[in-house]
This record gives sequence, structure tokens and C-alpha cells, in this order.
Amino acid sequence: MRKFVFGLGRVDALPQLVVLGLLAGLVTGGVIELFRFVIEQPAALWMPDGLVENFEDFDQTTRIIFILTGTLLIGLLFTYFHDDKRKAGVTYVIERLHNHQGYMPLQNGIFQFVGAAIAIISGQSVGREGPAVHLGATSSSLIGQWLKLPNNSLRTLVGCGTAAAIAASFNTPLAGVIFAMEVVMMEYTLAGFAPIIIASVTGAVIAQISHGQEPAFQIPEIAMRSLWELPFVAFEGFVIGCAAAAFIYIYRFCTTFNHVHIFKRLTLAGLLTALVSIVSPEIMGIGYDSLEQTLNGQIAINTLIVFFICKLLISAAVIGLGMPGGLIGPTLLIGALLGGIMGYLGQAIWSGPTSDIGLFTLLGMAAMMGAVLSAPLSALITVLELTNAPGMMLPSMMTVMVAFLTCRILFKQRTIFESAIGSNEFSSQRDNLDTLLQRVGVTSLMSDSFQRCSRYIAEEQATQLLSKQPQWIILQSDEDQIVLRAADLAHFLSETVSVADRTAHPTSDDDSTIDTDNMPNEIDLLSIPGVRYETAALDMRASLSEALTKLDQSGFDTLLVHHTSAPMITPIVGILTRNDIENYYHVPH
Repeated sequence: MRKFVFGLGRVDALPQLVVLGLLAGLVTGGVIELFRFVIEQPAALWMPDGLVENFEDFDQTTRIIFILTGTLLIGLLFTYFHDDKRKAGVTYVIERLHNHQGYMPLQNGIFQFVGAAIAIISGQSVGREGPAVHLGATSSSLIGQWLKLPNNSLRTLVGCGTAAAIAASFNTPLAGVIFAMEVVMMEYTLAGFAPIIIASVTGAVIAQISHGQEPAFQIPEIAMRSLWELPFVAFEGFVIGCAAAAFIYIYRFCTTFNHVHIFKRLTLAGLLTALVSIVSPEIMGIGYDSLEQTLNGQIAINTLIVFFICKLLISAAVIGLGMPGGLIGPTLLIGALLGGIMGYLGQAIWSGPTSDIGLFTLLGMAAMMGAVLSAPLSALITVLELTNAPGMMLPSMMTVMVAFLTCRILFKQRTIFESAIGSNEFSSQRDNLDTLLQRVGVTSLMSDSFQRCSRYIAEEQATQLLSKQPQWIILQSDEDQIVLRAADLAHFLSETVSVADRTAHPTSDDDSTIDTDNMPNEIDLLSIPGVRYETAALDMRASLSEALTKLDQSGFDTLLVHHTSAPMITPIVGILTRNDIENYYHVPH
């Protein structure tokens, strides 16, 4: 096991990472299936006709009772968990990955599971994919924490859990991979691809075993009829980009009330949802049933307009106010609704044959997802996997990119996850050096060629010590551990032997006076010529980024790498220097 863990410290530890990817996919797939069961099974028992999202067939009073009861339960849950324990969602996953080396706390995962389940069952206007990403990342991270793996492998495990969660939710394994690397990890590396692909495929297989091979919602066979529709497709992208900017703005505005007590914010969110459900009951729940109806052109234009406005306003508001649910599902539905509206508009103004409304609906889904999440590639791959129609890529690329650029450049809106974290805590423009060093563990560079001894050592013992050919000597000095290069001791001994030889065999040319009475029988390793290094301690699970930070904070140039094998038992397993790290990142990788 120790060899396995040490190997994970390397940036190219593919065999070990593939094993972890498979394990992460299995665990995440199981957790997501449990999450879906907890959401769908109760709903199937009490919903009209046994349909999971059939809130619309309840009478108005029952819908309001559902919403307010769920709000009360979530409020009580929030009061039970401390502030730090109730942070959840994709934003939290990104923050933990980039600022805490991928350590995902168990309590936050429990809060996300219970809170999101209550929110979705009670008809709050939130999605399940965001909570699924948090649960997948937490499950996978806990595997690494339980096995005491290096921090660089924890980062990969978080990516594996994210990919498996998206794949299990949508049955889109490739989209899961791209989402994990584009949105969460924000990097593309060869070593990262393999385990994340394995995890994503494994998560998708588990979902298919439970729910069949169909995607999360049924997509009709659609295609663009004429290239002459491309200008209108681009115009749709512009409109979607404006809507995405509005969504992000409303969300960010609602997050400015974070200073208000969470129970008051949740109460406001519940009341808003209840009031809006009177006008448009379709806003309740995840809304994939309405999304399928929109794709098939089964919702009238006037209903679509009201539904779109209400869904955009209420989803952005309640999630911004702190309701523990996801925003990926709502953005897909909002984009589909606006796309359907654009499809009706296109048919009204176009004199010739036009594409089905489902085409513009699907383009709206992809464009809204790409613009709000700043994940255009993930959106495009999602469209490709959902439709299995390569011909959709051309109009999708145009719509997604126009929407993305409109939101990002014209309205200067950052990704919604970056907005939530805040520019003071996190920047999506990650420092390239820090990103490089976070991918590598200290075990990959540390030297395990060392010997330990006391400050005073006999010459014979020193000779025996050097016969083991160590690179470093660790010696105890009061409360500090000092490190000495073995080469300095070897040089001192050679000089001593040279002096002794000259004393025993003087030459006529050597007229120097040798004081043989002061020849040392016991060597003081703190007094011999050479450089002594003060050290700081570092756990072997740390990454090179953490090691460099530790060196900067301590002001030392050397670290003693420890392995925590049991409480209060931390043997030294290696020595790492600042020079080792600098040599690593100065070499092209």
C-alpha cells in the first residue's frame, strides 16, 4: 500500500489513478442512485398518477403547502448545521478543490444530500445535478482521505466524482468528462483524462443498469433544414446570452443579502416560489417533464412566455437566497423555454419551411448552459450526446458561442460559480505555476536517502554512517532538527585523514606545523565546515504547491516529509528542498 501511495505522488501515476477512477465511479454511481431513489420514490407514491414531477395536477392550496413545508424543514436543517457545514453545490466543490486541495468534508455532503432532497421533493425551483456533483466529489474525496492518499490525487478524485455524477445524472459520459475538466478542475492534462474517463463511464454504466440506456429526457429526431436559418440561429444565441446575463445578475443580486439570517432568506425564497406557482405551477420541481413537452412543441407560445419569465426570475432568486439545490437543471429548462419561444418566432417570420421547434429548444438549452456556466465545450458535447446527431454541431456551435460571448463580453458577466466564490477568494485565471505544482505530490521529488544521528559522533561511527551512502544526515539539536549534507561530512573526514597522513609521513617540502593533540576523536556535526539547514515538517500527502507555501511561510529551504502512521507516530520518510521544487518547475513538462 505504501508503494501505491508513493507512486501517486508522481504526475504520471496512470496505473494507480486508473484504479482510483474506477473506484470513484463505482462509489459515486451508487451515491447518485441512492440520491435519485430518495427523491423519486416518495414523489412516485403521493404525486398524481405516480408521475414524479406532476405538481401541476395538485390544487393550488396543496402546492403552497408543499413549498412552505419544505421551506420550513430546510430552515430547521440550516439551523442545525453550522455555517461552515452547510456550504454546498458546485461552487463549494470548486472552492475546496482549488483552495483546500480537494478535501471535501463529510458533514457538508450530508447537508447537501438531505437539503437538496427536501428542496426537490417539496417543489422548490432547483435542480438535482449541482447537488449530484457535490455528492460525487465528496464521495470520491472521502475515498482518498480514508486511504490517506497524497493531495494531488485527491484533486483527481474530485474530478472523477464530478464526471461520474454528471454522467450518472444525464447518461452522458463524455459530457461528464468535459464538465469536470472545464468547469471544476479548469485544466486539461493527459494524466487527468484517463481516470476521469474511467470514472465517468463507470458512473454512466451504473445509471444505465438502474434506469436503462435512455438519457435524462427524451430528445426527438431533429435537424436544421437549411443553412439560411443560420442568421436566425445566431440571433437566438444573442437573445439567450442576454437571458443568461439576466440570470447571473439576479443571482448575484440575491447573494448580496447573505448578511441576513438564513432562516429569513429561506422564508422569503419559499414565499416567492409559492406566489409565483399560483401564476405558473410548472416552475415547481426540476421540470424535465416540461422540458420534454417543449422539445416536442406541446406547449403553447403564451404559456411558454409566462413559464420562461417566471422560471428565470424564481430560480435565480431562490438559489441566490441560499436554497440548497442545483442551477444546472434550471438553466437547461430556461434555455429550452426561450429556445421554444424563438422557434415559434422563427416560424412566424420565415416564409419558407423552417426547422421544428425542437431544434431551437435544444439550441437554447445548450446556449443557456454554456453562457451561465461559462462552459461552452461542455454544452456542445451535451448536445452531441443527447441527440446522437453530428449534424447538430454546426448550429449548436454558433448559438453557444454567440450566447457565451454576449454574456461574457457584451454584459461583462463572469461565470456564475466565479461570481459566487468572489474575486477575493478565487480567480478562474489560475496561476500556471501553482496549477502545475498542485498536480504533483512531494513523494515524487523528496529524497529518501538519509541517515539520522546525534550531534556528536565518533570518527568510526561517521565512517560507518557514510558507508551507507546517504545524501542527507538528520541530527537532533535541542528541539530542532538540523539537516546536513553527507558530502560535507565526507569532505571533513577526508581532510582529517589527509592531515593524519601528513603527520605520520612528513616530507622535506612540508614545513607546516601540525597540532596532533587537537585531532578530533569525536566530531561535532554542528561545527564542521558545511551548510546546516533548519527544517519544517510536512505531511507526505501534501502537493508541491503546499510544500512551496510551507517553505515561504517558515523561511527555511528544507522540509522533512513525515508519514502519519498512527496518532503521535510520524516517522520521517524523506527530505525535500526548495531547490528540488525550483528545478522541477524550471524543466519543461
